[in-house]
Amino acid sequence: MASFIAFVTIISLASSVANAQSNVTRGSSLKPTGDNTSWLSPSGLYAFGFYPQSQGYAVGIYIAGIPKRTVVWTATRDKLPFTRNATLSFTSDGRLAVAQTQGQEINLIDTSGAYIASMQDSGNFVLYDTTGTRVLWQSFDNSTETLLVGQRLLPEQILFSSVSETDQSIGMFQLIMQTDGNLVLYPDMAFLGSAYWATGTAGDGPNVTLNLDSSGFLYLLQNSTFFIRNLTQEYPENDALYLLKLDVDGILRLYYHDLSNMSRNGAVRWASSSNKCDGKGLCGPNGYCVVENDATRCICIPGFEAIDVGCRRLGCRRTYTVENCKIPDADTAIQMTNLNNVALNEATYAIPKAPTQDQCSSACLNDCNCEAALFTGQECRLQRLPLRYIQVTDNQPNVALIKVYTSTVNNGSNPTNQSIHIKKVREKKIMVIDYDEAILEEWMYKCYEARELLKLVDYDGDVELKRLEQMVKIGLWCIQEEPSLRPSMKRVVLMLEGTVKIPIPPNPTSFLSVV
Repeated sequence: MASFIAFVTIISLASSVANAQSNVTRGSSLKPTGDNTSWLSPSGLYAFGFYPQSQGYAVGIYIAGIPKRTVVWTATRDKLPFTRNATLSFTSDGRLAVAQTQGQEINLIDTSGAYIASMQDSGNFVLYDTTGTRVLWQSFDNSTETLLVGQRLLPEQILFSSVSETDQSIGMFQLIMQTDGNLVLYPDMAFLGSAYWATGTAGDGPNVTLNLDSSGFLYLLQNSTFFIRNLTQEYPENDALYLLKLDVDGILRLYYHDLSNMSRNGAVRWASSSNKCDGKGLCGPNGYCVVENDATRCICIPGFEAIDVGCRRLGCRRTYTVENCKIPDADTAIQMTNLNNVALNEATYAIPKAPTQDQCSSACLNDCNCEAALFTGQECRLQRLPLRYIQVTDNQPNVALIKVYTSTVNNGSNPTNQSIHIKKVREKKIMVIDYDEAILEEWMYKCYEARELLKLVDYDGDVELKRLEQMVKIGLWCIQEEPSLRPSMKRVVLMLEGTVKIPIPPNPTSFLSVV
């Protein structure tokens, strides 16, 4: 054990000695396009600056020395992308700020008084004081979705996955180094008991850290000295670059890049799971994940359709609804459809005496509060929507019974009397809601998207923009057309307190075109 600790210490010292850096002085600036988009590290391996994201640009750190741009750190992930007219400046008073054409200036990093900025060959971006020795801020202390060699994940620190490979906004999953010593993966909208992977090191103390060394060795240390658990073996390749990333699918992966052949893409050396569908909630409420041809695909439970096929995290909603389940329309059929081998985060509100599957189906059919039932053995558990964290696996004994509403049409052209499932357009009332209200929602989102939030308030010179943006984002989530997207009151309180991050909300009026 002593030899292992000595080895780790030597590796850490070697990494710090080799940490070449490239300095940036006050007054320097970058633009999203052109020849001056980033500040490179001395070797050109890493870059800090603008890169394309969604319909605009983000600011972050990426590996510049490989063909496929790999982002390892992103600033202001909870904000919308910048426009092509933005300017990133290391200001005369020592701030890193982005100015927009509208005159708005956004501080990227919560610090001032920096004298020198440095993009280092380790991938660490650092702000120093006037002496050039005291660190005021560094990206290694503010991880986003990636851990680099020499970087540690400290107690209570979190890695958040990205929305997609091309959008580094905060995604659906988080890796937490808990104060009990356990390293745990959760879905972002976490419910009690929703963890889906852990190192099993709870009880090892409050000062456990996750560490990655230059040999690709991933391990947990207590008090920076006492070895607790190794997650990977050593990979003694020469000229190797390792990084640990919480991927968009919720799987934690260790990647390897061959520095002697940078034309090749990175390879996976280790993963928290070999099942790409292990990330809980990957397909959102009322949806579940399957692997086909080594790729994941989201499927809606029977009677449901995707809210947005381009954003699977939004989940699924019913294709057909009725005003009163006790007195359905004459052309409406209600039936129970089976989904076998199901696990989910239960929302059980009643457990009737229904020892058979048929009795369980009947109990749900006769209860207007019931949208689905979970049947195991001789137990029936009635569920409300949304159904969260659905997983379909062979080792699950549960059967999900889903209440499905369909429309049956028989105008004489269907002599077999077969039920025809048709998609019913939602009630027209959604299209004739108060017109001023619909316009207000759209205008509010456009102001948020354009970073013109002051238009939303009676500006008296005493508006805290950061707090205003927080309130607008929460408000946009609360008025989503799809009920399953609206946060609970508990979630709203946590977002207001700053306990949980507020994801970028979708346009509340965008669903009018798909319902």
